[in-house]
Amino acid sequence: MDTTTRLDEEKVRRFASIFEGRKDARGLAQGGCARGEVTLDHYRRHLQGEESLGVYPLMPDSTCRFGAVDIDRKDPTLAKAVYDALAALKLPSGVYMEQSRGKGYHVWLFADEAITAREMRRILRHAVLAAGLPETTEIFPKQDDAGTVEFGNYINLPYFGETDGPRMVLTSGSMQPMPLTRFLTLCQPSEAGPLRAIASQVQVERPTSVPLTENWVVELLAGVHAGGRNDAAARLAGYLKSRAHPEDVTQAILDEWADRCDPAFDKAELKSVVSGIYRRYPDPGIEPIDGDRGFAAVPLQAFLAEAPDRIDWLVEPLIPRGGMVALVGKPASGKTWLALDLAIAIASGRPWLRKYQVIAGPVLLIDEESPAAILKARLELLIRGAGLEGAALPIEVASKEGLNLSNGRCVDDLKEVIARIRPALVVIDAFAEVHRESENSADEVAKIFNRLRAAGRSCDPAFVVLHHNRKDGGTFRGSSHIEATLDTMLAVSIGGEDTSTVEHAKARCSAKVQPFGVRRIISEERGTAQLLLVAPSALDQEPAGRSGRKVDLAKGLVLDVLGFVTDWMPKGTLREKLADDDIDNASLDAALRQLEDGGKIERKADPDDRRNRLVRLAPFRHAANGVAESPVGA
Repeated sequence: MDTTTRLDEEKVRRFASIFEGRKDARGLAQGGCARGEVTLDHYRRHLQGEESLGVYPLMPDSTCRFGAVDIDRKDPTLAKAVYDALAALKLPSGVYMEQSRGKGYHVWLFADEAITAREMRRILRHAVLAAGLPETTEIFPKQDDAGTVEFGNYINLPYFGETDGPRMVLTSGSMQPMPLTRFLTLCQPSEAGPLRAIASQVQVERPTSVPLTENWVVELLAGVHAGGRNDAAARLAGYLKSRAHPEDVTQAILDEWADRCDPAFDKAELKSVVSGIYRRYPDPGIEPIDGDRGFAAVPLQAFLAEAPDRIDWLVEPLIPRGGMVALVGKPASGKTWLALDLAIAIASGRPWLRKYQVIAGPVLLIDEESPAAILKARLELLIRGAGLEGAALPIEVASKEGLNLSNGRCVDDLKEVIARIRPALVVIDAFAEVHRESENSADEVAKIFNRLRAAGRSCDPAFVVLHHNRKDGGTFRGSSHIEATLDTMLAVSIGGEDTSTVEHAKARCSAKVQPFGVRRIISEERGTAQLLLVAPSALDQEPAGRSGRKVDLAKGLVLDVLGFVTDWMPKGTLREKLADDDIDNASLDAALRQLEDGGKIERKADPDDRRNRLVRLAPFRHAANGVAESPVGA
């Protein structure tokens, strides 16, 4: 259609009244939230094909005017099953199906006035269960209570550009697309009163019974005596899990069993047993997760009209939005520092490394490698170094939570977390820690990345995965399929003390940038850290204050001063004692770091003020009389 032609005003108003959501925020086609008033012009631009509109159905008072079931598989029988389940409730009207853009189907339920999100979700959840769909099927609104989220989750509306293909409402009989004008004429939202009555009557609990085919299961479920309860609980949980019962169903069944034991089995202990079984062993039904997008094609004319004209960058020209990126290097090459600095740049909207422009957005940081204390310390140093101390950055952290992409339950959990946060960036440190597949198998590596993409399908974030080099010095460890699936690979190597060299080793979406250097400037005095770009040629030059005569002099003087004390000394006091010796702060910091690396001193944070540091000689350097050994040769 001619996008310069303005649609009939009444048609736009009618469409906006049917899909009425929050008026203070909208969802964007590329992912993310745009704050500000939602007007009729946004609905008009959507229908004219100028800017796709995502609507947040959850209102600030926890009500909604519409809900939807999002079926992420291209199988019309699933949408029809949900539609029929709603029809069986004898809803007066308001139920419609839509073929979404290449991914599956939406089943919509409209109300003529606001009902609570809890009531809407109860009705839709009942339909999902009655249709036999998985528990993980998405229902909008995704929350019952608006107090638990800022806006909730948005859903993209149909009829973008009025369209001649997907994103159109279907007739319930022939499943053929319905033109916009006909939909607006026929659409009749259901009366709120009957909806509330139905919501109060429907059953939304999953069955807690299980068909028993094994004699030993029947015997154990009758109850056991003390001494055999833990073993029986583990065997029963394993049996139910092997038959694809979700964890909460198994828990409900065994909670009843616990009361039949003699004496009754403690419920908290039982929950620990069940949780252990479900976390320890991979789910057998993970494969559908990998292929749940389905397959579709569009005519060339539609593709040329709808496909973007340029790459949409999260960090230009290194990380495309929705891209798959790897930071690859040896341990201690600086990968984690770079990834954390990147996360803070995206969350704050500031250029990464003070050069590369970013698009601001939430960040999910998953760290399965670093101890939480180290991760916390690095984040605090970098945040203060960026001048953001006290800022509420939109970063959520999962530290040592046991993410396992070989486990279906973990993939579902990750999917739910991403759907809730809607991050622009997901950082995973490190690749080897988040799966149980063989990295040398192309097929198994493909599964891992497919599961990552499936988990991020709700908002299509960019994934930055940290990975290690091969021991023989190769670029990366594992199958060549790792590199094949990446949009960007940044090879990180040690460039010198506190410096890294970064090579743009793979660039699917742009020309490669020239290798660049990154120096970590850590100030213990101010409690800050900064990553600064330096020319590669400067990496071989020692930075001022990091080596040479002053650092060597400082090392000797530090050992002299500390040699006459047996307790911890504040770093500020140490600095005062060296004031007459013309030792600058950079040289002192370098001296302390080198002495600590050599095991000659110890340092720790002041328990009364974490920004201050305390210093003392390492215990083995003290003689029996409390005086340090000679620092000669230190």
